[in-house]
Amino acid sequence: MPGFRPVAIAAAVLALPAVGAAVDLTGSVSMDVVAPISISLRSNLDFGKVIPDAARGRLSCTPGSQVVRVSGLTQVGGCEAGSFRVTGEPYFAFSISLPQSAIELDAPGAPGGGYVSVDRFKSRPKHTGMIGRNGSRLLRIGARLRVKGDTPPGHYSAVYHVSVDYN
Repeated sequence: MPGFRPVAIAAAVLALPAVGAAVDLTGSVSMDVVAPISISLRSNLDFGKVIPDAARGRLSCTPGSQVVRVSGLTQVGGCEAGSFRVTGEPYFAFSISLPQSAIELDAPGAPGGGYVSVDRFKSRPKHTGMIGRNGSRLLRIGARLRVKGDTPPGHYSAVYHVSVDYN
């Protein structure tokens, strides 16, 4: 079989592409346009009515609208968590950003007096959520209310900002 080797090697060399020969390959490009994420207010965060009893009172309203950790004040009538409707692409995950510092509430005749503040914002879902199959998800917000004992009677209010973004 001494003659077989050169023939096998020659056949293998002829099967290789020639040096400098072009090789062609195709690929495809695609993309999907998805629904933008948005958020809309359904109801405001409401701590109800409070009566300060001490130098400083506190209460927390959970994202489930439950009053917890009450001290130094009397709370009348319960609380209501803030709620928002997040809409976007079904089954997409999103992140939630809440205020990281205290927000002072103002009242007519007592603006910026430092009497009432809200901090420790919490959400349900926590930190991240997923848009449902119908393209929406309810987001609920709770927080802690702090009231000084010498707070003048009145309606105190402020705004807070919530943002959502796709992950």
